[in-house]
Amino acid sequence: MNDRWYDLNHHPEQFAAFNAPERFVVIPAPRRTGKSELAKRRIIWKALSVDPRQISDAHFIAAAPTHQQAGRIFWDHLKHLSPKRFVRKISESERSIRFVNNAEIMVAGMDVPERIEGMPIDGIVLDELANMREHVWMDHIYPALGTPGRPPGWAWLIGVPEGRNHYWRMWKRALDPNEKDWAAFRWSAKGIVDD
Repeated sequence: MNDRWYDLNHHPEQFAAFNAPERFVVIPAPRRTGKSELAKRRIIWKALSVDPRQISDAHFIAAAPTHQQAGRIFWDHLKHLSPKRFVRKISESERSIRFVNNAEIMVAGMDVPERIEGMPIDGIVLDELANMREHVWMDHIYPALGTPGRPPGWAWLIGVPEGRNHYWRMWKRALDPNEKDWAAFRWSAKGIVDD
């Protein structure tokens, strides 16, 4: 695609996470272990894979706890990862990329979760989820992932573990074999899956 799509040295757990078919994927892993890079590539891949005959206005969001943090984590990387021949428009003021298939990726902070309201969400990455307020998921994101008349939206819930909080409860839910829409993946800083 372009130089920004350099090869990654995936270990099997990262490869499995990237290709997981479940709607909700939880990845608590240490810093600098590749989870955000995987998420950036996956959201672009998902956006470019949208068939506009099935969804004419697909919306994807790359989010972090604050708007400034979301910009630092995602914005320049997403612009450089987006293949120029598939980009219709980049809006610096809105931090959004629209592709030729009319799919859009928007970068947003969850310090003001109302920024993402009023539109369906077809896919979202929530980075540093443990640092977001607990109500953000249930009050603002989850309802938009189930918009009637559209395929169910997906979410990657990634970050660094921060104790037994709401993110930890999502991790436990993802470990439950009865939760068919949920999947859990983790790895250590050495790239070896934790026990």
